[in-house]
Amino acid sequence: MPTSSSQLDVPEFQSKVPAYMLEKLDTGERYIVNTLSVMDQRTEWVTEKLKEVWPTIQEVQSLRLWKERITGKYAIIGAILYGLLTAFAGAFAKSLLG
Repeated sequence: MPTSSSQLDVPEFQSKVPAYMLEKLDTGERYIVNTLSVMDQRTEWVTEKLKEVWPTIQEVQSLRLWKERITGKYAIIGAILYGLLTAFAGAFAKSLLG
């Protein structure tokens, strides 16, 4: 599980393309191949980090939905109905007893 720190330690990625494969390429092509190698490594790293935090993201989203339901219009309607039912129950009990 990831730490609660807001900072991630992003590793420094280096090209993993062997030198013998780059020998016959010109400078521009070599740059592109090396850059694509680094980008591929970064993509893999980010994917792994997302897999680590995904359960936490889903948990936070479900908590937000729960909070919205509790504090939303249905909660207000429920509170009003509860108050009315309590008042009617009290009035009904008084009429039976008295």
